[in-house]
Amino acid sequence: MKYVKRLLFALLSVFLVFTIISSLALYQEVKNQKVQEKALDELKQQRESERQNREYPVLGVNDEGEGVILMLKLKMVSGEGRILLDMKKTYLDESAQISTCKAVKVAQNITQTNLSDKNIIISFEVNESGKTQIEGGSGGAAICLALVSLIQERALNKSVLITGCVKNDHSISKVLEVKEKARCARNNGCVLFLVPRGQKLNISDLNVKEVSRIEDAMKYILY
Repeated sequence: MKYVKRLLFALLSVFLVFTIISSLALYQEVKNQKVQEKALDELKQQRESERQNREYPVLGVNDEGEGVILMLKLKMVSGEGRILLDMKKTYLDESAQISTCKAVKVAQNITQTNLSDKNIIISFEVNESGKTQIEGGSGGAAICLALVSLIQERALNKSVLITGCVKNDHSISKVLEVKEKARCARNNGCVLFLVPRGQKLNISDLNVKEVSRIEDAMKYILY
C-alpha cells in the first residue's frame, strides 16, 4: 500500500512538473508572439510613414554670406488640394512661396497626378536658433524632386544636391550665390551638385553638373 502511495505521489509530482513546464513554455511562446506582432506593427507604421513623408537637404545662404543646409520635410495627407507651409521655425518670403507652389504644380504634371484630395505640408528644419527667413526660389527644384519621389514612392539620393528655380515648363532657371552653396554642399558630404545650365563652376573635391530640366535632375537624385 505504501508502495502504491509513493508511486502515485511520484506520478503526481511528475505530472505537476510537466504541467508547470508546459505552462511556462506556452507563456513564453505567447510572449514571443506578442513581441513579434508589436515589431511587425512598428515596421508597418514606419513604412507607412515613409510612404507619406520625405526629407531632403535644401541649400541656402545666411546673412553672413555662408552656405547653409535646411532640411526640407514634406508630408502628404488627405485634404482639399492645399499647400500648407509650416512656419514655426522659418518664414518664406513671397518669391519663395510662389516657387513652392510652382514646384508642387510641376511635380503633379510630371507624375500626371491629381492632388486635389491631398494636402501637402511643407516645413524646413534649421540648426540656427530663432526664426529663419527663406528668400528667393532657389529651393524650388529640390522641393519639386522631393514631391515627385513622394508621389511615385521612390527614394532620394541625399548625396546628390541641387539648386535652381523651377518653371512651369519644367525647366530649371539660374539662381544666385551658387559658389557658396556648392562649398556648403561639399562640406556636408555631397558627391554631386546639380546647378542650372550656364552656372557650372570649379570647386575642389566636388563634382558639379549642369541640368536644364527637372526630368534631367531626376536621373541623378531619384531611384
